[in-house]
Amino acid sequence: MDKTAIKIGTVTWTHLTNPTIKEISDLAKQYDLHELVEEDLMELNTQDKIDIYDDHIAVVLHFPKMNLGSNSYQLNEFNIILGKDYIISVTRFHTNHINTLRKEFVDELHQYQKDDEHYKITPYFMLYEIINTMYDKLNRMLSKITKESIQIEEDIFQHRYTSQVISDLLIKRRNLSFIKHNFVSQKWVLEELADTLPAFFEEELEVYFDDLISKQGKIVHTIDDQTDNINSLADTYNSLMSIRMNDTILLLTVVTIILGTMTLVAGLYGMNVALPYDNHPYAFTGILIFLVVFACVQYFFLNRMINGRRRAK
Repeated sequence: MDKTAIKIGTVTWTHLTNPTIKEISDLAKQYDLHELVEEDLMELNTQDKIDIYDDHIAVVLHFPKMNLGSNSYQLNEFNIILGKDYIISVTRFHTNHINTLRKEFVDELHQYQKDDEHYKITPYFMLYEIINTMYDKLNRMLSKITKESIQIEEDIFQHRYTSQVISDLLIKRRNLSFIKHNFVSQKWVLEELADTLPAFFEEELEVYFDDLISKQGKIVHTIDDQTDNINSLADTYNSLMSIRMNDTILLLTVVTIILGTMTLVAGLYGMNVALPYDNHPYAFTGILIFLVVFACVQYFFLNRMINGRRRAK
């Protein structure tokens, strides 16, 4: 038996991560998989789907995988194939949650202290647990985004304007859009599974996939809420930055007016013509005092006018 395969009760679970072409071909021969399933395993799929064959069902789902280097999500493709007594899972990237789930099944089996044949488990239940585990992971990811959004909101309203704030907002907006785009289509796959699996396994399975459809809907709703929140924070940040920029421009305008007056007086007394008090011993001191006093008067009236307009608004 391949080292990636484990036997849980009467079901064999084979898991591969980023397999080679030879490993896929050997797997297809071992389980007599349809050639289209083999092609799907060899190629990158960008859409969720379900294909039904005589003796097995092939499901393709996509879940986000964090790329720590770019702080963004990338597609982790899940190919899951169900037979009567086996399940095959193939992922593009390593997934700790799948390894943990496999270990939990084995540990639960050992607790029975009976022969493996008496441990009742089915491939469709294992499929349910795989999807449910990934949905739980996605909920934790969204919860983390929520907490980070709260921190960003505090930074914005405490006037900690840094380039990192807007960078975090843009990254989260992109990540949420990426998750929703690649996740919303899973609803029809789950509905198709709910309709197909009972006939394939001749059992009532509605309770399992109704639960998954409900979880999927809640996750999409959470993504929409988070997207609205991030967009609102981005609009708030832009508004506050616009106000801050207007205040800066206003300050520069006041300084320009004051310095303009000083420049005018300095320019007049710099002309090579006779001017009042040009030979007076205290002319420079007097002009300097006049400019300082006039600048203060200008600042007082300009500041009063600006505050009056702000109060009027």
